[in-house]
Amino acid sequence: MKRALALIAIALSLGGCAHVRRAGPLRLGAADSGRTVQLAVGQTLTLALAADLSTGHAWQVVTPPDARMLIVVDSGYGVPPGSAPGAAEQAWWVCRATGGGATSMELRYGRPWESAPDAQQQYTLSVTVK
Repeated sequence: MKRALALIAIALSLGGCAHVRRAGPLRLGAADSGRTVQLAVGQTLTLALAADLSTGHAWQVVTPPDARMLIVVDSGYGVPPGSAPGAAEQAWWVCRATGGGATSMELRYGRPWESAPDAQQQYTLSVTVK
């Protein structure tokens, strides 16, 4: 009887691990502004937004995420790889979930030297890390 219970316990514990999968990277864009997304610790998200540096406008992080939950590991501007010639530039950020909790980030698109950014050019994202 003890042996049967031990075998059942092992089978149940192994079966419980079958659903555990590492979450893949998440890709977000302009349409995702205002969303709340859920990430697992270690999961990455890439945020890509259209930008035109030739006008002097640039995306700026005005409220960075709390590094205890989410860190920006890379960022930049450019034409996405594999795009057609003349494709629009994008600003992008790669973030990694570092610990459980909730945080948010806010970005604004405008000219850095102008004091009143256009309210239409904002991006907000809330992140919950589990």
